[in-house]
Amino acid sequence: MNKPANQEWEIQDQASNFYTIFDTMEDIILVGNSKGEVIYANRATINKLGYTMEELKTMHVIELNPLEKREEAEEIFGDMLVGKAPS
Repeated sequence: MNKPANQEWEIQDQASNFYTIFDTMEDIILVGNSKGEVIYANRATINKLGYTMEELKTMHVIELNPLEKREEAEEIFGDMLVGKAPS
């Protein structure tokens, strides 16, 4: 009966380690879904773009690109969804 509790602790520990690494990176990193909704963003994203996490969660990933780059971003996002490698 002790095993599930240990497994749960291991999963929580791994998740904590992941978020620690994720948040200490200096690059902008987003986690999103196939709809383009922002699920999570690291601190660098928040600091560099100036949005709160709550604001980011209401945005589509395409909106994070400058207006002049959004068409290109839409193409790249579409390619990512079908597993096409960048050219």
